[in-house]
Amino acid sequence: MLDIIYLILIFIVGSISIQISNGIFIMPYLLYLTNLKTEKSIILTIVMAVIYALQTEKIIEILLFFILFYIIFYQVLKYLEYSYINVVIFSLIEQIIWALVFEKGLDYIGIFVPFVFYNIFNFIFIKIYKKTRVGVVK
Repeated sequence: MLDIIYLILIFIVGSISIQISNGIFIMPYLLYLTNLKTEKSIILTIVMAVIYALQTEKIIEILLFFILFYIIFYQVLKYLEYSYINVVIFSLIEQIIWALVFEKGLDYIGIFVPFVFYNIFNFIFIKIYKKTRVGVVK
């Protein structure tokens, strides 16, 4: 259910013109999917990439970005645990990667506000991950 709701949210955020970065919504969920390390997470990553890419003119660039992000963080998550302790590290890496690829000309507010939201969404997804990994969801 979370997956469907979040894919709809990404579709809506990509469709409307807003002044905040779309990475706030995409990157924490992408990290969550990467950490699941299942076939379902790979499929959802591809679906999310296609939904977001079709709403822009940079289709190939976005698809490659999502694939590379998944591969890079798959390797990072072998060494860093997906836990509350590492949230700031993950949020910082996510924001740097998103800003380097998609954002141009960031100011202090453009750096601070997304960082706060990256942390909030990462905390929420870690909480969901910990609840579902008790053996209920496979």
